[in-house]
Amino acid sequence: MKDASGAREAFIKSIVPLIKNLTWRDFELLVDLVFSSAGWRRLGVLGKTEKDIDLDMVQPVTQERIMIQVKAVASMEVARNVENSAELLTQYSRVFLVTHSFLGALNTENLRRVEIIDAQRLATLVLDAGLCDWLLEKSS
Repeated sequence: MKDASGAREAFIKSIVPLIKNLTWRDFELLVDLVFSSAGWRRLGVLGKTEKDIDLDMVQPVTQERIMIQVKAVASMEVARNVENSAELLTQYSRVFLVTHSFLGALNTENLRRVEIIDAQRLATLVLDAGLCDWLLEKSS
C-alpha cells in the first residue's frame, strides 16, 4: 500500500512539468477537459464568453454555475483581480483561478470567492480524470 501511494505521488509530480510545457490553448483545453470529466458543462465558446472569464460552466444536476479564469502564470495580484471581477458576477456560485505557475507566496486569506487550483492539484485532477494519455500525447 505504501509503495503504491508513493508511486502515485511520484507520478503526479511527473505530470506537473508536462502541464507547464503546454501551449496556452492546450492548457486552457486541459482545464476544460478536467472540469468536463467531473460533470460540468461548458456554456459558450472556450475562452470567448467574457473578458474576465475563460470558462463559464454549469453542473446539470444541481444547476450550479461556476466561472474559471485560466492563467499559465498568476500571482496574488491576478487572484485579487479575478476576485474583483467575480464580485460583480453574482450568477456564479464559485470562482476558480487555474494556474500552473504561481509567482510569490500564495495567501488565500483575503480571497472570499476565488479558489486557486495550482499545478500540483491540477496534476492530481488530470490523473483522476484519466487524461494522462492525452497530456502525454500533447507533450510529445
